[in-house]
Amino acid sequence: MSFTKTKHANYILFSATEDIYSVEALLLSKLINENKNEECQKIIFDFSQVTVVASSGISALINGHLELQKMKKELILVACQTSVINVFNLLGLHNILKMAATLEEATGD
Repeated sequence: MSFTKTKHANYILFSATEDIYSVEALLLSKLINENKNEECQKIIFDFSQVTVVASSGISALINGHLELQKMKKELILVACQTSVINVFNLLGLHNILKMAATLEEATGD
């Protein structure tokens, strides 16, 4: 399994346990869709163990962000590796996707 789920009062945390390629991107999309109607306002992905996000993963993140945004909810990426941040910055995704250095920053705790 490439994601572990932890549910909290105000958010759901998914910790990625491997890089995001096409199979993981499909799972990422599925997780967002299955959990978007939960009471919490934030779906957070811990990317601390992710060094590569393929184009399919980027597409899944953007689509998930747009879907949650329509519902007045947030998709937040936490603890991204430098390699992932560099690609996101190069593509301008840092202007679209919300990223936080720590879980505490993402949750406001």
